[in-house]
Amino acid sequence: MSASETVSSGPFKFISQGAIVQEWLVGGKNIVLGFQDPAEYAKSNPAYFGATIGRVANRLANGQIKDIPHEGDVHPLPVNNGTNTLHGGITGWDKKYWTGPVKEASLDGSESLVYSYKSPHLDEKFPGTLDVTVRYTVRSEVKDGADVSILEIEYEAEIAADSPEDWAVLSLTNHSYFNIGDGSTIEGTQVTIPDNTNIETDEVDIPTGRFKKFPGIESGVPFELGAEDPDIDHGFALTTDVASVPIDTRGSVEKTCIKLYHPSTGVNLVVSSTEPAFQFYTGKYIETEARDDGTPAYGKRAGFCVEPARYTNAANVPEWKHMVLLKKGDVYGSRTTWKAWKSSSF
Repeated sequence: MSASETVSSGPFKFISQGAIVQEWLVGGKNIVLGFQDPAEYAKSNPAYFGATIGRVANRLANGQIKDIPHEGDVHPLPVNNGTNTLHGGITGWDKKYWTGPVKEASLDGSESLVYSYKSPHLDEKFPGTLDVTVRYTVRSEVKDGADVSILEIEYEAEIAADSPEDWAVLSLTNHSYFNIGDGSTIEGTQVTIPDNTNIETDEVDIPTGRFKKFPGIESGVPFELGAEDPDIDHGFALTTDVASVPIDTRGSVEKTCIKLYHPSTGVNLVVSSTEPAFQFYTGKYIETEARDDGTPAYGKRAGFCVEPARYTNAANVPEWKHMVLLKKGDVYGSRTTWKAWKSSSF
């Protein structure tokens, strides 16, 4: 399958470049940002619309992996965000062509689409060869009389049999941008974050190792996104018990990351995950030109992202690196669930 072909499953559309989520229709409205013609993603997708992010989501400090597998080891990586490596480097998994999808039907009526990718040793200078799959499972349910649209995103990876290294570092996420209102920006979106524990970062967006309560946001208390504020691009902890985070989190209970609602459309969105953290980004730096396929230009705050993953820069923090260090014979895994429906209130 080429990157220019779209595969549909229920209200969703996917493409094989980056295993991208191209469309999600909720009540007839597409609530994810992207391009109408899949070929446009290959031309330029600087905001990572809809894409699978790997090998490592978010930032790695100083463009390197250090002290793995042995103390003193340094593995330099491409630098593409100041002094940091961002979202897997210059040619990350968002730009790779994934094999598939293979469609699988379940007895409960759900349908899964499975994309796979073999990431070679030194793919963007990351050591180790990996066999990776993304499984998108499309389901529906009824909640309080409303039809709920559901997408379950499951990542799985193993060190390949032919890998020259017996280890690899990874932290995967999906970088979809959502706009659940009827305007060109996210203004008016109502947001609830159940736990406002912030993973504190320094001036170059690398965690300090400390946790704090995010200023201006109370746990479980709704707030509204305005035209400019709050401007958020921060990581929130779903657990601070870092020692308990396994390399495969799928055996953990999913926790709610965030709940959102827009009164103009009545669309609700809830994101939950087995991951230990998530990044909430209100789209300050979105800037894409209109495309020949009719896709309009997207500007500042055209959408927001919710990116469940491992802790940012975990590979370079001794107390955190176990959550991203995959060893041969082990399995990396995670699961994130999106749910959306229409109602008259939050």
